[in-house]
Amino acid sequence: MRGGSWPWLGAAALVFFGLFFGQRQRSTFLAIEQNRADLAATAVRHGLALAEVMALRDLIGSAAALADHEAAAASFARERALLGDALAAVAVAGAPKLAHAQRLLAPDAATAWQRFCTDPAAVPGLRYLAICERFATRVAARD
Repeated sequence: MRGGSWPWLGAAALVFFGLFFGQRQRSTFLAIEQNRADLAATAVRHGLALAEVMALRDLIGSAAALADHEAAAASFARERALLGDALAAVAVAGAPKLAHAQRLLAPDAATAWQRFCTDPAAVPGLRYLAICERFATRVAARD
């Protein structure tokens, strides 16, 4: 007597769930959320929202040293007044000269970002905005 397709379906389900949970363990997004308490302290020190600090952590890499993250948060807090959030994220991600040059080409930060956002070099700013929104939604749901 043959078992039919049930053994194959069961094996496929086990493989799927194994891969799913393996991917969750590697998620940088979830790793950043697990460090929420440390990141909240950084947010308070630099006058930033928790979601902004979490997005910065993603931008510089979740494996980066805490001192590097502190420096990035301090730099972002300084730069955002002149550059706006997205261009400040570009500056923190390693292109401060480019971010400042873009800002000087426009009358305000919003216009500078609108002109620059389609450039491939704007990817860190776009990623920061998207991840920040995602973290903000999750933070609001948990609070």
